[in-house]
Amino acid sequence: MITLTTDFGYQDAYAGILKGILLSELPEEKVIDITHDIPPCNYLSGAYVLKTYYRYFPPYTFHLVVVDPGVGSVRRGLIVKTRDQVFIGPDNGVFSYLFRDNADVECFLIDESMYHAASKTFHARDIFVREIIRIKKKGIGDLKKVYDPVSILPAISVDGNLYTGAVIHIDKFGNLITNIEKKDGIFKRCIRIGRKRVNIVFKEIYSYIKQNNPLLLLNSQDHYEIAINRGDAYKRFKANTGTPIILEK
Repeated sequence: MITLTTDFGYQDAYAGILKGILLSELPEEKVIDITHDIPPCNYLSGAYVLKTYYRYFPPYTFHLVVVDPGVGSVRRGLIVKTRDQVFIGPDNGVFSYLFRDNADVECFLIDESMYHAASKTFHARDIFVREIIRIKKKGIGDLKKVYDPVSILPAISVDGNLYTGAVIHIDKFGNLITNIEKKDGIFKRCIRIGRKRVNIVFKEIYSYIKQNNPLLLLNSQDHYEIAINRGDAYKRFKANTGTPIILEK
């Protein structure tokens, strides 16, 4: 099984090209689109989305993850191997949660010299997909291990009962998902979004607050998020990925 996660969107044929190559070379494989709607170039959102789904796939699934504003530059291409799954894409931080959450991760450097005719702007087609095909047919082989992959997870700072994190993803509903998690503690309220002071109390579910009112809650991935019951927190608070968030215990 092979999954695809990109920021290519659906207006153009880029995602379809990847599927066409894979199905031509590996006709017995199931190719599943996770999403092609990662915000353009937003590898922090890509890292969060990858975290949300990969554990639900069976052993030996291959995941192609391409959010790649540095395509064609000196940034590296990686093969990342956990205990039973393989991930392929750019070394720009999109695999950050894999490195944090798995003790047995191995990283291998893609030998891009094998792909001398590759387009400078479409490594997903000319390198990453070809690596999936090569590994499926021949195995990883004698590739160089990488011991310092890029991680971009924003740090959480603590000042007494105040924790400062950041928005790492904005979902379809406009919910502001932060890097502060259940393991960091139980929080009563959000007191700041960016430069704006707020008083947003914690509730367990959306409907525990009146319609169009904001709330703080734990989402299904155990990340704290700021939401608006039947509304759009992204539009209300004008926050973006990277906007600081302060939660109070």
